[in-house]
Amino acid sequence: MIDYKNELEFKKIIVSKALFPGDKASAKIFFLFHTFILVSLFLLPIAVLFGDFVAVFKDVASDQIQAMSLIVLYYIGSLSLIGMMIAKAHKY
Repeated sequence: MIDYKNELEFKKIIVSKALFPGDKASAKIFFLFHTFILVSLFLLPIAVLFGDFVAVFKDVASDQIQAMSLIVLYYIGSLSLIGMMIAKAHKY
């Protein structure tokens, strides 16, 4: 009979090694890099407000600037979360 817990741990190790074939030190750097990206995303609302400010003077639709900023926020944030989860899988 196969021990389910050991089999599950084995699969997690295989998946994490396939996604991130580094050692624990590089996993920590990877995690810190993505943490830095997520922290920098908190500055995005300031960029959106600045985009509104610029749009008033350039006569550009500010809704388009806000929509593009939110799309960029969503994609960068989701990629950073995936990177953090991959690094966390290594349990550095």
